[in-house]
This record gives sequence, C-alpha cells and structure tokens, in this order.
Amino acid sequence: MDYEIIDQIGKGSYGVIYKVKIASQIQVLKEISLKNLSLKQQHEAYREAQIMHTLNHPNIVSYYNSQLRKDKLNIFMEHCENDLFNYISRNPSPAENQVWQWTMQLLEGLEYLHSQKIMHRDIKPNNILIKSNVLKISDLGVSKSLISTQQLQTTKVGTPLYLAPELIRNRPYDSKIDIWALGCVLYFICQGDAPFGGSNLISLGYNIVNKSPKPINCKYSKRLQTLIFKLLNKSPEFRPTAAQALQQIREDNEVKMKPQFQKIFSVHSQHEITRGDDLKDQNKTVQMIQSRRLERIIQQQKDAQFRLCEADKFSKIVLLNRIIKHQSEHYEQ
Repeated sequence: MDYEIIDQIGKGSYGVIYKVKIASQIQVLKEISLKNLSLKQQHEAYREAQIMHTLNHPNIVSYYNSQLRKDKLNIFMEHCENDLFNYISRNPSPAENQVWQWTMQLLEGLEYLHSQKIMHRDIKPNNILIKSNVLKISDLGVSKSLISTQQLQTTKVGTPLYLAPELIRNRPYDSKIDIWALGCVLYFICQGDAPFGGSNLISLGYNIVNKSPKPINCKYSKRLQTLIFKLLNKSPEFRPTAAQALQQIREDNEVKMKPQFQKIFSVHSQHEITRGDDLKDQNKTVQMIQSRRLERIIQQQKDAQFRLCEADKFSKIVLLNRIIKHQSEHYEQ
C-alpha cells in the first residue's frame, strides 16, 4: 500500500503516529516497531489490529487496513481533527448540553465495546478523539478480549490518574474499570482536571481509594453531577454498566441527549411549542408563554376596569340627563 506521510502527530502504545495521505483520503498511520518489543508486547500490537478489525461503531475510531513491513506493523485508521484533552485545555467548561451529548456518545461507544466482550482498560482524554463534534474512542493497545465482560482480570493497566480503586488495591477487576475511567473523563470535561491528584504515585493511589473528589462546577446541573459521581463510586458493584447508565439517561424526561424534537403542550393554553434538546431553551420558551399569559390577564383586568369605568360614566350621564329633563319639566310648569 502506497502512502505519503504528511506529518508526525504523536506517539501511542509502542508506536509512532503519522498523518498520511492514501490516494485522496487523509488517514492515520500507527507505525509499531516490533524489533525492540518483547514477545508479549508484539502480541499486544497484533491484538490491537485484530480487535480494531472486528469493530464497527460511530464512537469507535474506524480501522481501514494493516500491513507488516519488515520489522514494523502498520495500522491505518480514521483521521480525527483533535483529541479531547487538547480540546478541553483550549475550550474549558463546555455548555452542559454539549457535555450530555458527549456523555451519550462515550457511553454508547463503551456499551458497544463491552457487548463485544472487550474492555478498553485505558480510557482517558488523550485516547478520545474528536471528529465533527463526535467523540471516538481510540488506542486499543491495552484492551482485553474476554469471554464475558464480568470475567475478572488481575493485570494492572491504564494511566495512573484514571485507575479505578480496585486496580490500586490489586484486586480482580472487570469492565467496571472503564466506567470509573469514563467518570474521570466526564469530571475532566467539566473541571479541566482529573478528579484525584497527588504529589507522587503513593499519595495519588491513597487519594483515589480514600478521598472524595472536589465538587463539580456549580454551572452544571445536579443531575449531571449525580451521574458523574455514580460512575466514580469506589465500589465497582455499585457503578452502573454503560447500558444501565444509557437507559437511566434515556428514561429521564428532563433532558433529551440526541437531536430529537418534541412537542410540549401547555395545559392551560392552545399554544404549541416545538423545540430541540436544550432544556434552557425550553425553560425560556415556557417562561415567555407564562409571561405573555400574565400580560393578557393584566390587560383583560384593565379592559374590565375600563368597561366598568365607562359603564359608571354612562350611568352618571343617564342620571344627569334625567335630572336635567326633570328640572326642565319643572320650569315649564
């Protein structure tokens, strides 16, 4: 396969990553040098290509092809404009509606991976890419294929800031470590930082196991914060699965994540409102209708008072005419 290297854009697990051009299409080439890798590491590299070849989901980076050239394994993948870490570093505290959309996308990507019996094991902002405002999970270099996503593993993997408590404690783990890491990612999206830190690995591990993260920016709703802290439950059995979290969000009528339009009918009005996902827009619209309704009521009251006033004036005029007529008749007599 002929390709033209445009630029080196980074380094991943065991490899260098290039932006390349194949025919007229821009792709990403992950070039993995095998000669300096152990047999286990070579197996990990081959497994990444094998895993990516089986996956097909809009929230997973697409795999195109792979080839073995001398002592290098080349994996060709979908090109994305940015990664989540760089994006949030430059655009902190995104709007809540955006956070909800990304939350749904990441949960759907994880649900798909777990349904394929695959744990990612290294979910972090750097491994989440952005293409046309759609988040895509990438870098499956340390992912693990399982007979069941509930099968417990014992190998410690992942990035320290996003390690789940059970990994710190050297306890067996399952796909719930991806849920914990997703909670860390969502916390990072809202706060611009990981939920736990430390001056060294020991203090970091202690904080992950024993401490609570700082409160999330109050600009975000209680509902969003509650979801994030559910994902960050220190006991894996109390964390929801990706499917359960998605179901909970979809059943909640307060906010709709995807760009579906719904109609809201007022009980006391013939007005019909059509709107999209943004709860703030809905609230503004409802407030506007309530304000207009109040204005109509006030105007109706004013009109009623005016009519009463006019009726009173008319009564006085009628009475005055009667008095004048009576006096005229009196003088004529």
